[in-house]
Amino acid sequence: MLFLAESLDGNTFSPLHHKPLTIGHAVSREKIEHLHDLKLSVDKSGFYLSYFKFVRTKKEVIIAHSTDGQRFTPERTIDLHYPGHLVSDFLFQKSAVILLGHKFITTALKNPHGSWQESGAIVVAPREGFFDYSSVRLIGSSPRENGILLAYESSSKEGDSFHLKIGLALLSKDNPHHVLWRSDVPLYDRSYPLVEKHHPHPHIIGLAVFGDSIYIYDRTAVGLSSIRLPCAIHVRSKDRAVHSSILKRHDNNPIIEPQPSSFWEREAVFNPAVLDLDENVHLLYRAMGGDGVSRLGYARSP
Repeated sequence: MLFLAESLDGNTFSPLHHKPLTIGHAVSREKIEHLHDLKLSVDKSGFYLSYFKFVRTKKEVIIAHSTDGQRFTPERTIDLHYPGHLVSDFLFQKSAVILLGHKFITTALKNPHGSWQESGAIVVAPREGFFDYSSVRLIGSSPRENGILLAYESSSKEGDSFHLKIGLALLSKDNPHHVLWRSDVPLYDRSYPLVEKHHPHPHIIGLAVFGDSIYIYDRTAVGLSSIRLPCAIHVRSKDRAVHSSILKRHDNNPIIEPQPSSFWEREAVFNPAVLDLDENVHLLYRAMGGDGVSRLGYARSP
């Protein structure tokens, strides 16, 4: 059974309801054992629950909505790859926005027909030469006065240790695909021995923001704990104005995007290099397939 609890300080929780959650339609309830990687978001319209649903060999991502925090009804989705977090009380181009991702972070928007669909725009990707060079996995988001705060995990196994690193990014409220700021060093960096059976490495399950503090919640075999991080991010308005006057995203973007039918570039395409030669534009880019391997792609346009 699943229960929903709330907290006023990020540490002490009490049940919101004394009855378990119900998920599904009136004639078909979800079985809890089929649901994995649940992510909860809240805004003025109610509660959003996003999760993986595994039935035999079939896996799909579900987004369910509730107005009372107890009865959740699935909404329509189109080929979502991972569960995500709703950006609370925020609209982009008159659409609600969900941030999602495991190897890189993208967005899903609700189309005019009421279905959630990935935008194809990569918001946060791994960076060579930085702490988050391997992959980035969404933890959660929270609207702030100066933008949308996004927390992500960049972790790896190194020898007999699990290395957990947490980074932050600030997205523009005008366009959530525009990153205003991103941490160059991890705000949290710790190694956990993999050999300790009674103290396995943590599994990050979400975040909450209280004032100037961010609480990151992790789950291990011994229970639930929290990591408290500072939430002091300062992006000068002068810098934003200068950047926005130099570069403006073209309406016809993206130029290239992941191809679901291609095994070697169905997850991500990024890090392009461009050459204008002999009246042709040549594009070299990094592509990532479902196996997590990066490969070199080539495209040309007259």
